[in-house]
Amino acid sequence: MKKLLCSANLLVILVLVLAGIFISGADSPRERRQTPSYGRNQVYDSNNLPATIAIEAYLAQIPDEALIEIGLPLIPTKESETITVDKLLNCLNSTKVKGKIISYGRWVTVDNVQCVIEQKNFVYFPIKVATCPNDTSIAKMDYQKYDIGTSGSVTPFFTENNKISVGVNFNYYDLLGNNKDNSNNEIPHDNSKYHLDETCLLNNDVPAIVGAMKQGDSVLYLVVRAKVLDE
Repeated sequence: MKKLLCSANLLVILVLVLAGIFISGADSPRERRQTPSYGRNQVYDSNNLPATIAIEAYLAQIPDEALIEIGLPLIPTKESETITVDKLLNCLNSTKVKGKIISYGRWVTVDNVQCVIEQKNFVYFPIKVATCPNDTSIAKMDYQKYDIGTSGSVTPFFTENNKISVGVNFNYYDLLGNNKDNSNNEIPHDNSKYHLDETCLLNNDVPAIVGAMKQGDSVLYLVVRAKVLDE
C-alpha cells in the first residue's frame, strides 16, 4: 500500500513539474516580440505583421534669387555648395523671395509592398487654330487637354544596416504661370512636368533631397521622408 502511495505521489509531482515547465515557457500574446529581421521578413509588432511605413514626398520650388541670397551658386561645383534640407527650409521661410511647396504626396504601406497614389485632374484650354478669310474676327477654336496634379508609387524595404530603401516614382503636372493669362489663345500653354524614378536610401524619419530639376528661373527639389509607424 505504501509503495502505491509513493508511486502516486511521484506521479503527481512529475505532472506538476511538467505543467510548471509548460506554463513558464508560454508567453502571452502581448509579450511576444520577434527579433527584427531584414528584407521581406521585417517584423516589429506583437502579431508578427510587417512594419507599417509612412512615406512623404514634398516638391519644393525654390527661386534662383533665394538660392543666391543664402550663398549657393546656381551650378554647384563642389559638395559644400550643394543644397541641404536645412538650407531648403531657409529658402522656404527666411529669404526675401521665398520658395514654396507645390506638390505633396503621402503613402502608407508595409515592407516590400508597392503603394500607388493618383491625385490628378485635367483642364481644357481653347486654342485658336484658324480664322475666317473674310472676317478675321471669326476664329475656329480647338481645345487642348492638360493634366494637373500628382501621381506616383513607392516600394520600401529594410536593409541590413537598419536603413530604409525606397523605390520612388513621382510625377507632377501643372501649367506654367507665364502662359496662364494667354488672352489671345494663339499658342498652347506650357505644361510643367517633373518626373523622378529612383531608389533612395533613407534613415528612419530623416528627410532627404533625392532629386532636383532646373525650371526657368527656379529649381524644383524633391524631398522624401520614410517613417516606421509601429516600431
